Amino acid sequence: MTRTHARSIAALLAGAALPLALLAPTDALAWRHTRQVWLPEDLPIEYTVSDYVEDSVPEGFTVEATQAGYAGWLAAECADVPTSFLGTTPDNTPYLYNFENHHSFDDPGDDLAPGVLAACLTLPPVGAGQVAFVFEGQSYYRTLDSDIVFNNDVDWATDVEINEGGCAGETSMIAVSTHEIGHQLGVGHSCEDGEFCSDPDLLEATMYWSIGPCNATTSSIAPDDIEALTILYGPYATFDCSHELDPGNPDTIAVGNVPFELRCAMRTEYGEEITGATWYWGDGGTSTDEPLASHTYEEAGNFTVRACFEGMNDTCGDWTFCTRREGYVRSCDVPDVSFTATHVDGRTYQLLNQTDISVYGCIFAVQWDIFRGSTLETTIQAWEPEYTFDEEGDYTIVLNVGGPAGTAAQELTFEVKNRRGEGYTCNTAGPLGIGGVWVLLALLGIRRRRS
Repeated sequence: MTRTHARSIAALLAGAALPLALLAPTDALAWRHTRQVWLPEDLPIEYTVSDYVEDSVPEGFTVEATQAGYAGWLAAECADVPTSFLGTTPDNTPYLYNFENHHSFDDPGDDLAPGVLAACLTLPPVGAGQVAFVFEGQSYYRTLDSDIVFNNDVDWATDVEINEGGCAGETSMIAVSTHEIGHQLGVGHSCEDGEFCSDPDLLEATMYWSIGPCNATTSSIAPDDIEALTILYGPYATFDCSHELDPGNPDTIAVGNVPFELRCAMRTEYGEEITGATWYWGDGGTSTDEPLASHTYEEAGNFTVRACFEGMNDTCGDWTFCTRREGYVRSCDVPDVSFTATHVDGRTYQLLNQTDISVYGCIFAVQWDIFRGSTLETTIQAWEPEYTFDEEGDYTIVLNVGGPAGTAAQELTFEVKNRRGEGYTCNTAGPLGIGGVWVLLALLGIRRRRS
C-alpha cells in the first residue's frame, strides 16, 4: 500500500448507519473498510460535540461517551490516529458539509431513518482522481469531513448502569459512539445485515453491524477491529500465495488437487521491521519464523489461511499483526461418485446422485449417459433427473462427475420393466475401469485443470 499526501477532497460512504435491533447473524470476510482514510497531514482529527442534554443519561454524558469512543480505539496500539476535542457547541447542530467533524444528538436534521441508532455521515467524493492509495485492488479516498448523528428515538444507558445490572432494555451510548467513530476512522462492518456470520472474531467485533440492548461489551474494540485500523494507520503485513485463480483480486482463492503444495510470501512496506512470522494453514498444520513459507495439503477441504507477523518499530515497540483469508484454499480430490435408481411408476425412474459433495467447489460438471446395449440413447446434464425409458429391456446408466482434480464415473446395469405401482431401487455398481472413463472428457468437454 502506498500512501500519498496530495491535498484533495475525497471520501466515501455517505452514511454508515447502525440499526436498532440485533437481528440474524452474518458471515463475511474478516475486517472490512469503508475505503476512506485520514491522511497524516489532516491529523489530528478535530471534533466538537453538541451540548444537547439527553434525558436518559446524566447531564454531560454525551461528551463523556464521545471521548470514551475515541479512547476505545487506542487499544490498536500501533495505529497512530491522534484526535483533538475542540469543545462543545451551544446548539444541536445538524449534519453539514462544512469541513468540521461534529457529534450531534436528537437527530436535529432528521437525517436518520426509523430503526437506526446512529450514523456516521462522511463527505462523499467530489470528483475523479482523488484516490489516497490502493490496497488489495481497492481504492481508498481522503476524508476531510465526517459527522456522527445519534437518533432521537432511543433510550440510552451508561456502561456503569449496564454493568451493574441497572439496564432495562436501553442501549449503551458509549458502545454506539465507539462503533460510529470506527466508521469515521475508515472501518466498515465486520459482518453485514443478512449475511451468515459464524466466525466469533467477527461476531464479537465492535464493528459488527448491530448492537443489542444492554450490551456494553463492544465499547472495547476486538482483534478484528484492531487489525482493520492497523492496516490503515500502522505497520501491517499481508501475503500472496501460489495457485490463485485470479491473482490481485482480493476475493481470489487458491485451488489445487490433493496432494498439492501451497507456497506463500509475506507482502509489506515494513519488511525491515519484521522479526518473525507464524503461518496457520487451516488443516492443523503450522509453520514458524518463515516470511516465505509452504505447506502441502493432503486432504480435500476448504481452508482458512492465517498468518501472524511480528516486528519492531520506534513508535510502538514490539508489534504483532495477524491477517487471515476466509476459505482461501480449496483442496480437491477426484470425485467419489455414487448413485441409485429408484422406480417411480411404469418405466419412469428417479436417478439419485449420492456423490460426495462435502467439499464446496470441487465439482463443476455432472452428466448422465443412458445406454441400451452399446448404443447411447440419451445424455442428461442435471444433478438428480427423473427419466422415463422408451421401452422395456436392459439398460446401463453411467454417471460422470468432473471437477478441478479430474473426472470419475460409475455405472449401473439393470432390466427395465413396465411396473405400475411396484417401487424398487437399483444400487450403483463399482467404478468404471480405464476403458469406461471415455464417457467424459469427450462428452462433457471437461478440461483437466493443472495445479
